[in-house]
Amino acid sequence: GRLGKEWQSYAGSGLYMSIVLRPRLSLQHLSRITLATGVALAETVARFSKVKPMLKWPNDLLLNGHKCGGILAESDVRNSQSPLVVIGIGVNIHQPVEGYGLNLRVKAGALNDWADGCSRVDLFEHLVPAVLDAVQVLEDGNFQDILSHWRQYDYTKGKNLTWLTAGGQVVAGVCDGISDEGLLFITDASGERHEVLSGDVQLARD
Repeated sequence: GRLGKEWQSYAGSGLYMSIVLRPRLSLQHLSRITLATGVALAETVARFSKVKPMLKWPNDLLLNGHKCGGILAESDVRNSQSPLVVIGIGVNIHQPVEGYGLNLRVKAGALNDWADGCSRVDLFEHLVPAVLDAVQVLEDGNFQDILSHWRQYDYTKGKNLTWLTAGGQVVAGVCDGISDEGLLFITDASGERHEVLSGDVQLARD
């Protein structure tokens, strides 16, 4: 996972996949692919789930407050004219037979906890074209459309959270949602507003 975190995948219980693309985007806009993929994932999961899927900035899928999936997009920009992007997506479909580890039981969930028999094939067949369509929206220059949809699934806005900056500083505050560039806004106790580009963001209860 991001920042060296561990991702546990249990045999037969989830969908774990990578999509390799060469998007027609400038280098400074490649990070937008994570938000676009989040929209595609949320809208796909909404087809099956009885509860509304939500997104925790920048890359987590939640159902009923439980993390059920994640996204990790990595790029190779050595060829700046045609950068390579690998979109990694993991979604818990079923609870593993052996159960989640002790440290995951409170936070983790699976799609079929709130859906009726969605299979990995079902999710895969709907998710791949949804991701490709979302990236096409970016390529067409319509990032604001992606942001509009992403905000409909925003789990982070209004929540108390902490941000561990790349420099190791801890900032605690309230999330004010995302900017028109897809960055996160946090207002701390002193009233200072921070714009988050990278680092680790945790909800207060995480």
